Amino acid sequence: MTEELADECDNLIMPWLKQRTKDEIFSLCRENKIPFAPLRTIDELLKDPQLEARTFFVDVDRKETGRIKYPGAPFKLSRTPWAIEQGAPRLGEHNEDVFVRRLGFSKEQLVTLRQSGVI
Repeated sequence: MTEELADECDNLIMPWLKQRTKDEIFSLCRENKIPFAPLRTIDELLKDPQLEARTFFVDVDRKETGRIKYPGAPFKLSRTPWAIEQGAPRLGEHNEDVFVRRLGFSKEQLVTLRQSGVI
């Protein structure tokens, strides 16, 4: 599509889009079987009826942050239930395991990497 044609399409569509909310456009697209999904803010995602019905977001207690919401299972299986066991790792939390135990660095080299700002 040429830039000129894209501009023409934008000029035809934008006034219609600006007169409606994201939810109105989403609803109209669903009714007409048009593939479309709105770009949601974090707050909108946390209140999304479909995600709430699926109990997608789960609360996780972290000593550093307190209780926060995490994304849950992307799908649910009847015979193998999913559960979150811990929150995401903090920055650098697994450095020793990765650099020393898995990559073979010495603990002294790990200290040097930290002091030099590499990690």
